[in-house]
Amino acid sequence: MVDGNSVVQKLMDQKSGAERVVNTQGVPMLTGYAYVPSANWGIVSQTPEEEALAPTLKVVLDMFGYISPFFILLLLISFSLTQKMVNPLRQLANYAKSVRTAGTEVQPFPTIPTWYYEAEQINHAFQQYAETLRHKMNVIKRESLTDPLTGLANRRYIENTLRQWTETKKQFSVLLLDVDGFKKVNDEFGHQTGDEVLRFLSQAMKQHVRKGDICGRYGGEEFIVLLPETSAETAYLMAESLRMFMSDTVSPTGEPVTISLGVGTIAPQIDTKTLLALTDEAMYKAKQEGRNQTKLMRTIV
Repeated sequence: MVDGNSVVQKLMDQKSGAERVVNTQGVPMLTGYAYVPSANWGIVSQTPEEEALAPTLKVVLDMFGYISPFFILLLLISFSLTQKMVNPLRQLANYAKSVRTAGTEVQPFPTIPTWYYEAEQINHAFQQYAETLRHKMNVIKRESLTDPLTGLANRRYIENTLRQWTETKKQFSVLLLDVDGFKKVNDEFGHQTGDEVLRFLSQAMKQHVRKGDICGRYGGEEFIVLLPETSAETAYLMAESLRMFMSDTVSPTGEPVTISLGVGTIAPQIDTKTLLALTDEAMYKAKQEGRNQTKLMRTIV
């Protein structure tokens, strides 16, 4: 007999229905009940909940066993497709991060395979942006290391190069040169002609050096040439070739403009600062002794 508080009371109220109840032994039962008006009876049918649900549980487990392989396959396919969709975006995000932290060195845009339209459009937009950014950064870097008047390396570039060569113990020679009587050129022909003379000298310097040599404007009308792996003798011959060209060639003033040069070579007993000082001293010695000359730096023992 079921615990009648709910079911019996409802039958007494002439109601019919079904519900889950607990019998007097504490067993959950699924109970159906109906009131029969003609007999004034109440009919109750009950089945232990565990027995009633056992077939349903078996059906559920069987269905799960049937569909689980397909579910796992669908999950793997979904994961694979998700990775293929996400990988191009992840690579683009990594490249964007590298650009943000790269400073002045922007890496070339990598090849990122894409297989759907949206990713391809993003890829293309990033590629155009990266190329534009690289071009702008290269222009900025070049301008920061280039003398705007002559197009030669500026003092910053020269000093950076000398620092690198010193750290790597590179053998090199240096030419320092100065335009003779440049103030007179400016006074007689004007500063515009003076600028043309400096550009003329710059072109002559480029024509008289080798590939790998570095020509720079060191300040005002003073110029410098860095000659890697070059002996003092070879550097002196190159300086003389440039000097003679300038003294024999008509400049923008309508006549030749001469230069005075100093030649120096790095040695174990001197550092870069001393080298430049000794070369500069040699150049001014050439000026003091009549200009249009090339002098070797004095030797330090």
